[in-house]
Order: sequence, then structure tokens, then C-alpha cells
Amino acid sequence: MTRCFTLLLLLSGWFIAQSPQPGIGSWTQFRGDAAARGVSHSPRPAYKGIKWKHNLGGPSTSTPAVAEGRVVVPTEAGWLYAVDVKDGKRIWQRKLDCPAVIASSPMIVKGVVIVGAKGGDIIATRLADGEPAWTHKTGAEAVYASPRGDEKGVVIGDMKGVVWCLEPETGKVLWQRKLAREVAASAVFVGDHVFIATRGKILAELDRTSGEVLRELPLPFVTASTPAIGMGYLYTMCGADQGLAIDLLDGRKVWSHDNALDDQSSVAFADGTVYMPMGQHLKAIHGRTGEVLWTCKTNHKIGPVLVNGDDVLCACRDRVFRVVDRKTGKVTFELAFDDGFVSGPVLVDGTVYLAADMDMGMHLYAIE
Repeated sequence: MTRCFTLLLLLSGWFIAQSPQPGIGSWTQFRGDAAARGVSHSPRPAYKGIKWKHNLGGPSTSTPAVAEGRVVVPTEAGWLYAVDVKDGKRIWQRKLDCPAVIASSPMIVKGVVIVGAKGGDIIATRLADGEPAWTHKTGAEAVYASPRGDEKGVVIGDMKGVVWCLEPETGKVLWQRKLAREVAASAVFVGDHVFIATRGKILAELDRTSGEVLRELPLPFVTASTPAIGMGYLYTMCGADQGLAIDLLDGRKVWSHDNALDDQSSVAFADGTVYMPMGQHLKAIHGRTGEVLWTCKTNHKIGPVLVNGDDVLCACRDRVFRVVDRKTGKVTFELAFDDGFVSGPVLVDGTVYLAADMDMGMHLYAIE
């Protein structure tokens, strides 16, 4: 079976292992599933207001992870917090052994919490009690990407352009691969294929088992955006204000839109539609044709967005959390905060979790 035919079957939905649905009981990695679609399968919240808030003592640009009744989130100052999903009470906190600034979102796998940090370390902490598990030193000046993968291996790139695959319980290096430029985007997976963008205007396709580079597809601009995969296309945002779709079979750009404005945010994909935060605007775009179906305007930059049923969830630097109707683009619920947001919301078992990065108190919030 040729590599292209194998990839075609994978992109068509064949031979893809079904993992637990993100949002049912847990949300263990940035963007939820292997293809980074940003979809939660949780029941819809009632959207009454704030259930609880927990003071983090500093800004967080990370999207939380949830597992075993704990919400886990790091702060830019290098602290890692685990709080109870029911009442927001602190279970433990740990100052990680790294220079300040953690921009990586955490991953929870095999009983450990894994993050990347400035200084180049990839750090694992035990979920149960916050005790150190292992540290892998990459030798890079920073790791800004978020770890993604599963029990077979955690994949994460660094700012020297090295992609690492680590055994989650021990941190053992399963493979490493040097790419041409820095890696700030997180990896996405289709079966045993790994796709990861570099700052060298390249989308690299790697073999999940060996790390071998299978292809290098051109990107029009530099990006740190974590892409999403759906219908055989990869959707992402690049520098110079462009959002685009790439056909993964032949590597061609299928469509693009200007005014993305942020190559560090992330898109969501569900039922043939891409939900793309373009600066102050959230746009619903037909995944095949690139037609803009609707536009919802906010008052500032929008962070990574999340799809749940008929809703799109987004948080913004204008200090407002919004729920937008997927069919019409109309705001159906909004909640104002004292804090602003650059991270994305997660939704697990009917509760939204969201970390703030600036202003009054810098909290982790639960919305019900």
C-alpha cells in the first residue's frame, strides 16, 4: 500500500483509532482530539454565570486541561495549579524549576501533567500530588508549543527546530528530528502521520513511529498557529494576516483569506465548517470552498475557539466570554469579566474552564 493511498484512507476516516471523546469526563490536551479540531462533546451548559473562580496570582496564557476531577493550568511565572472541578478549591500548586514564562498548554497522560517552558525544558509533574516526575532538557532557549499525542508518545517541538517524541511516564526520548527552523506550533495527527508547522514557512509531515520526514509542504508565511485537520484539508493561520486551507494529498493551497491578524491562535473544525478567529472577527468558513458563511464581530483579539453542539465558544481580550450560534453567527450568551483572555476555553461535563492573562486578579474561572 503506497504512502499516499494510506494517507487517503486515513483522511477519509478509515483506520483511525477512536479515543475517548474530549469533553466527556476529561480534556487532556490542547485542542482536544488528535486532529486538533477543538470540539467538545460535553452536554451544553445552562449558561447561568460564574460557578467559581480561583486566583492564580499571575497571568496565564495557557488553555487548561481537565482529568480525574482536576483542572490543571500553569501561569507565565512558572507555577502549576490543580484545582477541584466541583468548587475551585486548590488541590496542589507547584513552582516548576524553570525560568518564568510558560506559554505551553498542559497535557495530561498516564498520570502526569506535561508542559513546555522558557529555558528549553519539557517538565512532567504527577497529577495526583504535584510532585516532580521528570524533566527533559532540549537545549533550546524555549519550548512554546504544547505537548500533544497519547500514551504511545508525546510530541512537542522547540525553538531550535527539534521535534521530540517522549515516553510520557519517564520522559525517555523515543525519537527526535531536527527541522530547518523553530517550532512554536503544536503537532496534529492523522493515524501514524504527524503534521507540524515551522517558522521556516514549512509544514512538515513526519512518521509517528520513527520521526522520519515524509514530506515538507510550503506555507505562504511564518506561523505559530496549531492547525486543525478535517475532510483531508489542514486549516491554519499564518503571518501577514492570512488564514488558509491546504489539501494534504497534493499539498496545494485550496483557499485563503486575509486579515487573520494572529498566527498564534487556533481554528476549530466541525461538520465541514471552519471557525477561524481573525483579529476581532470570528468567521465561519465553508471547509471546501472557503466561502464565508457568517462573521461575528467582537471588540478585541479572539483566542482559540471551541465548538460544542450548535455553539462556538470564544474568549477575548475585551474581557468578554461569548457563545455564538453556529448557524447564524449571532451571540446567544455573553459574560463580562474583570480579566482579559488570550487562552481558549475548554468544556467538560457541562462546565466551561477559562484562564485569564491580565488585569484584575488573573483567575481560573468555571462557567456553568
